[in-house]
Amino acid sequence: MKTTQELVRSARDRFNQELLGAEYRRIHSDDDQLRALIDLLGVEAGSTVLDLGTGAGYVAFEIGRRYPGCRVVGVDVANVAISANLEGKERERISNLDFRVYSGTTLPFDEASFDGVVSRYAFHHFPEPELSVAEISRVLRRTGCVVVSDPVPLDADTADFIDEFQRLRPDGHLRFHRPSELEALFAGYGLQRVGGFASQISYPRPMDPRYQALLKRTPSTVLSQYRVRVVETQVWVTVDVANTAFQRG
Repeated sequence: MKTTQELVRSARDRFNQELLGAEYRRIHSDDDQLRALIDLLGVEAGSTVLDLGTGAGYVAFEIGRRYPGCRVVGVDVANVAISANLEGKERERISNLDFRVYSGTTLPFDEASFDGVVSRYAFHHFPEPELSVAEISRVLRRTGCVVVSDPVPLDADTADFIDEFQRLRPDGHLRFHRPSELEALFAGYGLQRVGGFASQISYPRPMDPRYQALLKRTPSTVLSQYRVRVVETQVWVTVDVANTAFQRG
């Protein structure tokens, strides 16, 4: 079992290489989902928003552009991406945006600093998910909203195919959480599910003997539900995404 530091280092090293690439942006961009996420978060003029696991700033930049009266802060372990985001916000002259490197566990902010927290495609990398939820709760104001967008495993995937598929690439993947698990984590800090919507994401991995072996030992029913397909030298999967809003009761 890898340590927290090892998981964070794996994520940082991998995403420093990939986050700014055109292929990564193409696969992870979904403007319809992005608009729905921001609407679910309920951003208002004058609010302060944290983009947790901001990556290349896909969410943070959109909120900053759409709501010039808001303050948006994006944090990530990938220092190269953070530097590029800072250059991008200066280039675009988006004065209400800021980006910071963080540890991957604790957040460098005071209690009740944010009206909203959004995290897209990052929660499965958090090496200590309960600590991450505790930190989200700590920095969130009493009436604030949290929106988590992350892939979820299929109910039929009892052998954890999708998590094993993810772990074949050393990027600090911990695990995808089922909606009930995520809701229980947030409920432990007084944050209840108040809404959400479903989406999907498809992404590839380069085919090699490890993936071939995994596909061979996985039931065809599971492979078909993840729409697993081999295209030339890549193997693709399609995963359901839960986009969930939480607030204090």
